[in-house]
Amino acid sequence: VLGTEGALSPRGGEELFALLKERKPRHVLMESFACEEEAQTGAEVPYRKSLHPFGLARAVALTETAGFRGQLSAEVIGVLGTLNVGGSVLFADRLHTVSFDRLVA
Repeated sequence: VLGTEGALSPRGGEELFALLKERKPRHVLMESFACEEEAQTGAEVPYRKSLHPFGLARAVALTETAGFRGQLSAEVIGVLGTLNVGGSVLFADRLHTVSFDRLVA
């Protein structure tokens, strides 16, 4: 979501979806996830395995419609939009205090 101008506004999901469609990333990194199965840092979040395949396919297809996207958070659009362009979502957890200290230094 970082890098999209209005990430926290209602239009943030639209900007994010447009960015994903334009760049078609192979991988998108997320610091947190909501999935029944665990994911190790650096591994793919197993959305395809833990979500119903028909429901997931339908939701991914519906991301093409602005009305559907308008009902979703930017994080959900990030996941569905990534899957829509054929990418995968990787879990990119980090030690927040260590990395923050390095950024400040």
